[in-house]
Amino acid sequence: MKKIFIRINNFIKNPLQPLVSANNPERGQVIIIVAMAMIGLVAFVGLAIDTGLVFVGQGRLRRAVDAAALAAASNFRQGYDIDELRDSAYELLVLNGVIDPLADPTLVSQVDTCLSLPEDPELCVGEEEGGRKLVRVDATGTVDLAFLSVIGINDVSISASATGEAASMDLVLVIDTSDSMARDTGGAGQADNDPSVCNLDNSCYPFHDVKDAADYFVSQLVFPYDRVAVIAFDREARIYDFVDLEFEAEAADVDDLGGFSNDLTAIGNAIGGMKVYDPRKPPSPWTGDCDDMPAGWPGPCRRYISTIYQGMDCPHFFATGNPTDCTTTNIGEGVYDTGNLLASDGRREAHWVVVLLTDGAANSSLNGSYCPDVWWGDPFCRSNLEANWKRYCFDNSYTWCLKPKIDGGPGGELDDSTDRKYNSDDFARDMFDYVGINQDATIFTIGLGDQVVTSLPIVDGQGAGERLLAYAASDAVGAGLYIQSASSGDLQAAFDQILDRIATRLSK
Repeated sequence: MKKIFIRINNFIKNPLQPLVSANNPERGQVIIIVAMAMIGLVAFVGLAIDTGLVFVGQGRLRRAVDAAALAAASNFRQGYDIDELRDSAYELLVLNGVIDPLADPTLVSQVDTCLSLPEDPELCVGEEEGGRKLVRVDATGTVDLAFLSVIGINDVSISASATGEAASMDLVLVIDTSDSMARDTGGAGQADNDPSVCNLDNSCYPFHDVKDAADYFVSQLVFPYDRVAVIAFDREARIYDFVDLEFEAEAADVDDLGGFSNDLTAIGNAIGGMKVYDPRKPPSPWTGDCDDMPAGWPGPCRRYISTIYQGMDCPHFFATGNPTDCTTTNIGEGVYDTGNLLASDGRREAHWVVVLLTDGAANSSLNGSYCPDVWWGDPFCRSNLEANWKRYCFDNSYTWCLKPKIDGGPGGELDDSTDRKYNSDDFARDMFDYVGINQDATIFTIGLGDQVVTSLPIVDGQGAGERLLAYAASDAVGAGLYIQSASSGDLQAAFDQILDRIATRLSK
């Protein structure tokens, strides 16, 4: 045997050397062994190449099916047509070479949802909570073999399956209802601009357009999979209770609220029930003219001169210099209540989304302690010097610096002995941190009109409102999108941008 290996080695070194002679019959055995080894080597190489072809084909099919599942899931909208989802998937399969564009796609692929296969346990998941928006794509294909075709194995069948999921959402609409939402109702001095007048017939503008755009937006969601909560804010925030069918001003009982609904009609009623801030209502229920308001009465009032409406006024501010009872854009509390609602009632498996719309900048907060006298000058409750504008926060142990209003809310507490400069803008930023960073909610913000970009202080060309909204939607906080809408006529386009950004994902 040793001689045989020596001869094989010599053959490798000098293949032209004669191996067979009449005097050495063992050399014939070497030829047979070498031939068998070569055949085995060729077979091994061929098998490896064909196996590689199969793996490459399988990976290519898998990627194509993944893309098709995501494309189909991205079209999972309210009132969707299963054929539209299938067309989206087929288009991606054709582009990836899985389907012959001239052939019947159903011969090699299948696209299904719970609607088409209502008994499928993989697609009909969590139906008791509204379900999940799942789309499954199955596809088959063949891989042509290179070497095994010699022995009659010409191709191998492969298959792949992917389930795309359009994120089921718990979405909170946070809408500004401050008195400026009635500014475009009539001409200057017109009584129609008085919220107590235009609220009666839903004719407050731009608020009428805001509600129409919000209605359109929620109509594009997918019910019963998605759920929506509605929060209105002006001097205070109010959560709509879908059980009692009214806005609740006190968030301390947030656990008892019917804060979310997957009923489009009920959600539409909640949006339609929002009113522009009216000083005749609590917490400052003064029904008369500002001139008739008793000395020291807190809160804004409606000022008329010779029956001509002048807008909101606040005599208490002129008497004391303290604006904390007068301001009506409490963005911070609106976001604060959003966080508490998500914490108490949000589905853990759902995508948490916040959409906040305002036409101004933060100038109000939970109570007067967040508007110390250092910020009593215009702009109210915000840093008023461009050069010194900064964020004030005294509790470095937390992302936020605010004593919690209810259990489970933000932690930290301001030091009452400190000369505080913590203001309404700081409060709003801390609440966006609470919701975006700590609760991992995606935050979209819409700034309506000029006041967002012209609100003081203006820093690096950005108004206070614009800076706040951009901060909330930044990658570091809400990872969403800030949209500036010049007029209420642009709001539907703004909401369309948000719909396009709501993510899909591969479930499996």
